[in-house]
Amino acid sequence: MGCGASAKKCEDDAGKAAAPAPAPAAAAEAPAEKKEADSAPNLKKAYEFLAKANEKSTDAMTSGQPFDKAGQEKDFKEYQDLLKNAFETHDTKKSGKLNQEQGAVFFGNILRDGAFLEAMAANNARITCEKMCEDVKKTIAEVGLTPAEADKAYPEICKLIEDDFKKTRADLKTTLEKLKSEYMASKTQMDGAAMKVADRSGAGSPDLIMDLQEFLKMMEFGSPTNTQLRDALGFTDSALNASVQSGPIIEKAKQLSQDKLQEAAQASAPFLKRAFECYVNITDATISAAMQGELPDLDKISKLGAEYEEMLRKSFERHDLDKSGKLDKKQAAIFFGNLLAEGSGFTEAMIGSLSKTLINSFMDGAKQGMPPDAEKHLPAIHKICEDDIKGATSQIAKFTDEKKADYRANKAEKDAAAMVLADTDGNGGLDIEEFMKMMNPEEDVNKRLMETLGLVVDPEQMMASVDMEGIAGKVQQYLAENYREGE
Repeated sequence: MGCGASAKKCEDDAGKAAAPAPAPAAAAEAPAEKKEADSAPNLKKAYEFLAKANEKSTDAMTSGQPFDKAGQEKDFKEYQDLLKNAFETHDTKKSGKLNQEQGAVFFGNILRDGAFLEAMAANNARITCEKMCEDVKKTIAEVGLTPAEADKAYPEICKLIEDDFKKTRADLKTTLEKLKSEYMASKTQMDGAAMKVADRSGAGSPDLIMDLQEFLKMMEFGSPTNTQLRDALGFTDSALNASVQSGPIIEKAKQLSQDKLQEAAQASAPFLKRAFECYVNITDATISAAMQGELPDLDKISKLGAEYEEMLRKSFERHDLDKSGKLDKKQAAIFFGNLLAEGSGFTEAMIGSLSKTLINSFMDGAKQGMPPDAEKHLPAIHKICEDDIKGATSQIAKFTDEKKADYRANKAEKDAAAMVLADTDGNGGLDIEEFMKMMNPEEDVNKRLMETLGLVVDPEQMMASVDMEGIAGKVQQYLAENYREGE
């Protein structure tokens, strides 16, 4: 009934009704910018990679491993390559720049899927833990460990505070989630502020555009531009680190370092050992010159004397475990034990040095009065001299060994006696002045202390114990029996 007036019109109408409707705009192929907005694959890859790289670096750092500079440079290059791909995806017009609209899409993608937060948390954890690790290293060095001991203690202490580092990293992630919520509440305003940071050249005004280099600099964690960008988005350093409590970690590291120092102090005394070496060298230089009728090298002796005092002061600091400025009875007992241990080497070195000086002096005199054709007998003469001097010094060594054995058998009693000798003000501890006086060979307290420990080696007494005339007689007898002129 309705088509009777015009069959053609009805056919046309029917044809129109039967024709499929055109596809709605929403079903059309989404532009590249929309695809990136939906998934941000390149950004996500970049941030996932950065997060893993920083996690790896932080794990190594907090376990006490050395910094891998080459590895970090390689990771940074790979991160930048991934960022370039993300830039190209957002640059839908292929102009080599992002305008304000494209930048807004990019900033939205930064925070949309969480990869950026993971990367920022990992990067901030690396920076925070890096600073903490430096503070831990500084703390270890300040307690008085030697560089070698500090290097050994660092990874051990890092292991002991591993849980503290983990908590710090977890707290940083929680803080970031809170900051993300604050960003989303003011997204438009913060995106605009971020674009102003990104467009360093100002070439985009009023559209605010940024090129690839501006983009890469902006995304380089740690750069001034990146810091300004994070500030614009609400991720300021102060906000990020609000939950970080480094004080307890450093205090714990300090206590652990002091424990390590006590272990090290009980195990060795490197500064005391060097001090004794200086003293042996001073004695050797003085006696050698005297035996040759010469003046000693005063400049050399002065330098050795200054080093002797420096090493003693360092030894005091090493044994001052609580950095109170004095050695209490427990710390002094550790020192006295080390004094005996290193002093044993000192007495042996002193006896050896004096013996060598006496032998060399005798041989120099023997050579001067010996015919040239008798030189082949010098080794035998040297042995005669060496055997006699060793025989004489062995008695001194035996005496000192008996004294040392007595100290070890009665250490607590001997330590108390040594403390009474050295603690001149009677306050129960040794300050640096009392300590240095106690270790000054010219002071009476030093002589009495060394006698208590069995560490006395009197050069004059030792030289007097050697019968040089008797040695000369044995050499004369040997030559009379073995030397023939002209042979």
